[in-house]
Amino acid sequence: MPEDLSLREIKKISLIIVKDLKTEAFNITSTLDGDSRAMPYRYLLAVYGKKSQSVENYNKPDSLYVITRDSPTSVISNTLFEIASFQPSNVAKVWEIKGNIRLVKLSKKEKLEPKIEKFLTIVNPVRARELWDDKSMNSLLEQIEMVKKRDYRHRVDI
Repeated sequence: MPEDLSLREIKKISLIIVKDLKTEAFNITSTLDGDSRAMPYRYLLAVYGKKSQSVENYNKPDSLYVITRDSPTSVISNTLFEIASFQPSNVAKVWEIKGNIRLVKLSKKEKLEPKIEKFLTIVNPVRARELWDDKSMNSLLEQIEMVKKRDYRHRVDI
């Protein structure tokens, strides 16, 4: 097992898969170490009531969960038997786990929905502070809080 992966993360990954599964057949693999069959995850998934396909059956399921350090787009082209035999597929979901470890869901049916970035540009004219009616920074701080509440990306340049 990789040094930066603990039982806590293995449980977390297994629970993510359990919660993500609907009724589709699935399988699981890992590129983190030599255990491409992802046996600890298979065990926990069985404990949580979800049975993956067998280790010989990577080409038939609807979904393949990959625990990896690779970028989601490069996972599809990985030549590891478990991934290569699942092709053609699409990246359906990505979960960041810890550091550069991620869980990538490959699917024969689903496609990754593009993430729409929300942003807002607020322009405040710069005037000498002695010209301000309200000499405090409250109006600027309120604008920053409104941006944060609406989940916009925020960067403050002064």
